[in-house]
Amino acid sequence: MKTSHSLFSLLLAAGFTCFSSFALAAGFDLEKGLAAAAKGDREAQAAVGRAYLKGDGVGRDYAKAVEFLRKAAEQGVAPAQNNLGACYEKGWGVKPDLAEAAKWYRKAAEQGSPIAQDNLGLLVASGKGVAKNPAEAAGWYEKAAKQKLLSAEVHLGQLYYFGGDGFPKNFTEAAKWLSLAAEEGDPVSQNTLGVMYEQALGVPKDYKKAADWFHKAADQGDEMGWGNLGRMYAQGLGVEKDPVQAYLWLGLAAEKGEVTARHFLVDYESGMTLGQITTAKRMIDEYKERNHLVFSQASQGDAVVAPVNKP
Repeated sequence: MKTSHSLFSLLLAAGFTCFSSFALAAGFDLEKGLAAAAKGDREAQAAVGRAYLKGDGVGRDYAKAVEFLRKAAEQGVAPAQNNLGACYEKGWGVKPDLAEAAKWYRKAAEQGSPIAQDNLGLLVASGKGVAKNPAEAAGWYEKAAKQKLLSAEVHLGQLYYFGGDGFPKNFTEAAKWLSLAAEEGDPVSQNTLGVMYEQALGVPKDYKKAADWFHKAADQGDEMGWGNLGRMYAQGLGVEKDPVQAYLWLGLAAEKGEVTARHFLVDYESGMTLGQITTAKRMIDEYKERNHLVFSQASQGDAVVAPVNKP
């Protein structure tokens, strides 16, 4: 199963939580926070630790972050436990220790923290710091997903979609969770959901819906979405057949390094007119300029992921 831990679980993105009068979003007063922390206020300790971890209103200092987060975590503050787990996972201010990271994630997860539940699920799913157990990971993902955590919806949907390590595929469940994530704008889920509608995996076959989801993913710059949308235009599936649109989207995916898109395009362009190819290439350049895209030469030969996910 392929997941992206760094994309969803880095606490800099979503895992820090604010606390009562020390909420950073309201303008964190470090001096006031330190004074309260010195008196044993666990929420102040957690907020100070968070400030040092993020560098909000103070220079980033991982060692000090760990110091304050530990004090709050040992007093049962779930967000601090989660953030301390992240420090151990990433080696921020401490020697990396995945077992210790899992320990603190679990403490926060058991208190209901959705981010900690998702982070713990990722470690359990991959067997990092704990015994590998996809079924247990699914349980943690589901707890977090039911609290509307987008990353957990994605991870749970991916787990059901790909299966593996004794965990059975379940396309119906995959469609359920990936649909939620796709509706919330996750481009990877949008592309995967498009594949599911195209191939009737857990949902009725519907080329129109498949093309719509590929388009949503493509509009967010997802190269898998580009390639898949290009195929739909090339084959007239769910959209009116359009060689120029097909070349546009396939060309973008090919330039980004999608090997299958490149091979498909080589065969496809042999049936196009010179005028169609010229127009499509101009549209590719305009798209790249409009969206400030620059593709390096290195990216044009090292990709190995085909534009169609296969179960």
